[in-house]
Amino acid sequence: MRLKGIPALYDFTGGTEQTVPSGNGSYTIPRSGKTITYHETRAAMNYDYEVTGEFVTYRYTAGTHELWSLWCDGEQVIGDLDLHLFFSKLPMNMDLNMEQEFDLLITVYENEIIVTQSTASDWAEGGSVG
Repeated sequence: MRLKGIPALYDFTGGTEQTVPSGNGSYTIPRSGKTITYHETRAAMNYDYEVTGEFVTYRYTAGTHELWSLWCDGEQVIGDLDLHLFFSKLPMNMDLNMEQEFDLLITVYENEIIVTQSTASDWAEGGSVG
């Protein structure tokens, strides 16, 4: 699997951080750098023809534009899928939410691809709304 459009680094220089208010005070989140790259990870197919894999990347922001694709033996078998279309519809500000862990289910049909969130794991127990 490949994920394109990912920030390659964080910017830790003074004045570029973003302070996010929280119920326990505030947190400082470094801003993503302007350099964009891609990440690749191995995926495995089971007997039901389901492919599973995991990406660990820098934070997703409102300005991030990620493209997911599936590869097999060096050949792209599923073209670039624009994940920004999915993330832009979520009811949260990607620049301000503290914990980002998303379990996505990408279902591929002959003439359409559907992206859904399989769990709500980005919610931290005891968190606050607003």
